[in-house]
Amino acid sequence: MKNNVLEVIQKLLSSENTKLLMTRAAVVVILAFVFLVWINHERIVSGFLDTRLENVLTTLEQKREERYQQVVREQVQSSYALIQPDSVWVMSYRPININNFLDMVYYEGRLPNGKTHSDFQGITVNKISKEYQTHILGSNYNQVGTYGFVYQMDFDVTYRYSCPIYNLKNIYSGVIVYLWYDTEPYTDRANRDLFEERLSIFCGQSSRSIGRAK
Repeated sequence: MKNNVLEVIQKLLSSENTKLLMTRAAVVVILAFVFLVWINHERIVSGFLDTRLENVLTTLEQKREERYQQVVREQVQSSYALIQPDSVWVMSYRPININNFLDMVYYEGRLPNGKTHSDFQGITVNKISKEYQTHILGSNYNQVGTYGFVYQMDFDVTYRYSCPIYNLKNIYSGVIVYLWYDTEPYTDRANRDLFEERLSIFCGQSSRSIGRAK
């Protein structure tokens, strides 16, 4: 095949007429281009399809992340308005299914001791903590005081309630947290039971909605 192409090129270029020679040279260039495309068509088509697929996947990932952020904001804002804690947080674990670190995704209310959103990024997770072990079993967690949490806190909390977030692959991927810094949000034991039953409903609905978007 290659010898035949070279022979055709040689015949096309064998002319003493300058105009004809230039015309034939242009034909040779076109033929060479066609030949190169033909012998590399599989790689060209494959590269084109790979690029298109990569672009599609990138677009889908961006839309999925935007949707996730929107759902998180909606759930946190509604929880904050209905339950009225001092603060509501959504935290996300990374790397996925390894859960070495926690990042704050979104919050409503006030953060403690003048802290900012960036102070709650890359927090080391305590996997033997009572809260983490409770979440792994799929249960909600509540605690009076600052002990037993998934990370070491350097601020005081009077009462904390949290729910695990499981994504669509049923992987424990995050947590939604309700915080009261100064006072407990109930008056007695009976009131606490009713309050936590209500919290469980709201927290469970929010965690499921966020998990479906993760």
